[in-house]
Parts: sequence; structure tokens; C-alpha cells
Amino acid sequence: MKVQRILHTFLLLSAIVLISACGKKKEEHNREREDLILNKEVMTKEKLEKITPDMVLDVLNKGNERYYQGISTDRDYVQQAGKLKAHQYPFACIFTTSDSRMSPEIIFDQGLGDLYNIRLDGLNVTPEVLGSMEHAVQGIGVKEIGPIIDQVTTEPTESRNSSNADFVAKVSKLYMIANLNKVGNSSQILKDAIAAGKIKLVGGMYNTEDGKVSFFDTAGNEFVPKDAQRTFSPEEQHGEEGGEHKTDEHGKDSTKTGETEHKTEEGHGGH
Repeated sequence: MKVQRILHTFLLLSAIVLISACGKKKEEHNREREDLILNKEVMTKEKLEKITPDMVLDVLNKGNERYYQGISTDRDYVQQAGKLKAHQYPFACIFTTSDSRMSPEIIFDQGLGDLYNIRLDGLNVTPEVLGSMEHAVQGIGVKEIGPIIDQVTTEPTESRNSSNADFVAKVSKLYMIANLNKVGNSSQILKDAIAAGKIKLVGGMYNTEDGKVSFFDTAGNEFVPKDAQRTFSPEEQHGEEGGEHKTDEHGKDSTKTGETEHKTEEGHGGH
């Protein structure tokens, strides 16, 4: 009994020490980040209704550019989670293979509630996957299915096997395109939504070396997002409409929208 009391006391004291240490580190972390402006906004039904499939593709492309350039948006995920407790309005449904090196929210620089994710090892288009996509379109209102993403590596050799990265990339792309067409041909709900222009079906290849995503249509042609094409701005996506735009003395855009103030370098939009 005496041994048990000593052991319990030791464990309790150890827990107190650990909690105190974690608390101190959190305080230091908060002081380091107190000058950062965190994005707290989430997608709403009203904002989602104004978004087109082409705008979604442009936003995902720009988000991926921010990611691989190392300028991803700082977010307050706890605040976002609180705002999403009763609803969700994602603007894209992303189907990817299961892999720890690739998270859609990270590689597309999006926040909580922005993407409806489906992940399955092997990227197999099963009835369950199709059902989830149909729910995303009919039940939630996403504007894009995809990119359906496979991944490639880039260390080419001459072998016609898995050691040849170029060969693997070509096979991966063909497999991704085949699954993309399977999605488009296997569900009448998705067929009708595509025909009506409500959603766009897009494929993607993620490069594990540099973090870039290339987008493809069902024929295997690469999409080149047009800068001239109107995209939804940070205010339309995550802020309040009619936000006040300001430019500071350094030429940076400082946009205050609701409870979030976005400061972005000219040339890369904040989220």
C-alpha cells in the first residue's frame, strides 16, 4: 500500500510538472505569434452560392502556389472549428489516395470547412466513393469534384518498372485519368450536375518532390488556370463582403474583413 501511494504521488507530481512546462511553452508560443494576423473566417452558404466551378479551380491552383512557395496562410483553426460546429459549406470535393505525405488542406492552402475530402488507398472508385461524391454535390453543394489526385516522384532511370520515376508518372497519370472518367460515367447524379454546369470534374497529379499539383481534364489535357479569369477574392471566400481595402506604406495590401485583417504581399493573395 505504501508503495502504491508513493507511485501515485510521483505520477501526479510528474503530471503537474509536464502541464506546467507545456503551459509555459504555450505562453512563449503565443508571444511569438501575437503579431501574426490569423484567418478566422469560414465558408458560408451565401458565399458558396456565388462561386463557380472555374473560380474553384483557380483558387485551388493559387493555394497550391502559396504552399510550394512557402507562403501558406496563417489560420486560427480553433476559431474556424467553432464557427463550423453546426454546418459545413465546402466548395470542392477532393478524392485522393491515402498517403501521409499529402493532405489536401495543406497542399491547397485551405482552411477547415473548405474541402470535402475522400481518401482511399489505391484511388479505387468504389460505390462508397461515388456515394460520398453524390452527397457532396446534392447534400452539401460543392462546385468541383477533384482534383482526383495521384502522386508522382521524379528520379528517372531507364527501367520500365517502379524504379523509373518517369514511367511511374506516366502510368499514374493514365490511372488517374481512367478513374476520373469512371467517376464521370458511373453516376447519373454527377453526370447531370456536370452537364448542367453545376460542377467541374478535374484530375490532378501531385509531385512529392516540389509540392506542385498539375490539373487535367478527362481527356488528359492539362488545365492552365487563366489569371484573367475572375476568381473569388479573400473577402468573398472567407471575409465579409464590401471589406475596406487599404495599402500601407510598404505597398502591401491590408484588407480588413469582419474580425480578420488580411495583410498580403503584392502578388500572392491571402486566404
